[in-house]
Amino acid sequence: MEVYVSPEFSISLKDAADLRRFHMRVDVDRDRLFDLGAALRGIADLDGPDHAWVSVPWLMQSAGSLDANEQWHMNFGRMLDYAQRQNWIRKGPEGASVRAHVIWPDVPDHPPQL
Repeated sequence: MEVYVSPEFSISLKDAADLRRFHMRVDVDRDRLFDLGAALRGIADLDGPDHAWVSVPWLMQSAGSLDANEQWHMNFGRMLDYAQRQNWIRKGPEGASVRAHVIWPDVPDHPPQL
């Protein structure tokens, strides 16, 4: 599962069926960190340049038709359980968020396996 941020700061969810990987890939330069944070408002909160807390409700909504799939929901729950055990879940007034590694265009991508 990949939260993708385009060069125009358009945000989408890719590979929602792949629940063994989770990261945020941005196609903007690191010097646009402030702009990235503004674009992510309501979807994710940056935790420095290397991590973001992504809204679980947004992930479910963005999964589209997969959100109606019982098997996907069960596997998504397992992914969140694993993230919880790693302290990668944060609860807030708008619901839970899960921590994602941010992959920048100038840094080799090695997203953590779930």
